[in-house]
Amino acid sequence: ADIVDFLPIAQATVSQHLKVLREADWIRVCGSKGPAVHYCLNNERVLWFRERVGDIF
Repeated sequence: ADIVDFLPIAQATVSQHLKVLREADWIRVCGSKGPAVHYCLNNERVLWFRERVGDIF
């Protein structure tokens, strides 16, 4: 299913947010088929964030 189907915002807004996440290295394109693009989390970035948040709490 498309991520836009699960969110109460326009497809263009979802695309803008995904672009920001890609540019911040939080997600990456893992593949595509036709017009569909598949994204994956950057596990290294997630672990880095968890370590920083853990330091705060």
